Parts: sequence; C-alpha cells; structure tokens
Amino acid sequence: MTTTAANTASVIDQAHDKLQDLNDASRSRLRQVADATAGYAQRGADRLRDTGATIKGSAIDARDATVGYTREEPIKALLLAAAAGAAIAGSIMLIRRFTRR
Repeated sequence: MTTTAANTASVIDQAHDKLQDLNDASRSRLRQVADATAGYAQRGADRLRDTGATIKGSAIDARDATVGYTREEPIKALLLAAAAGAAIAGSIMLIRRFTRR
C-alpha cells in the first residue's frame, strides 16, 4: 500500500472514530434530556393533582358554608340569590346592548 493510501485510510479511520464518539455522546445527551423532560412532566402532573385537590377542598368548604348559611338564614339567602340573579341578568342585557351596536 502506498503512503498516500495509508494516510487516507488513517484519516478515514480517525473520522469514523470521531463520528462514533459523537454518536455515543449524542445518545447519552439525548437520554439525559429525555430523563429531565420526564421529570418535569411528572412534577407538573404532581402540582396539577395537588392544585386540583386544593381547589376541590375549597369548593367543598364553600358548599358547606353556603348550606350552613342557607339553613341559618333562609330568607336572607333567598334575597341574596335573587339579587345575584338580577345583577347577572342585568349585566348580560347591558353586554348584549353594547355588542349589537
């Protein structure tokens, strides 16, 4: 084999080795990114579940307070509900009036 052919073969072997090293490093980094992404997703799901539980607890507390108030003050509760309904209906009518123009 000539010196030029030997040098060319050596350069090709070195390039192959470097590409193999880059391939290995890329796979390793890709695994790290995938693991980190899975961790972020899990933490997000955990936070979402915790927030949902907190909101559910708050809703139950609000429901219980509303039921208790309605039992203690039924007339006031009825008047408050009527006033809230009237305010919502009035707001809807105003919004419709301004959006038609």
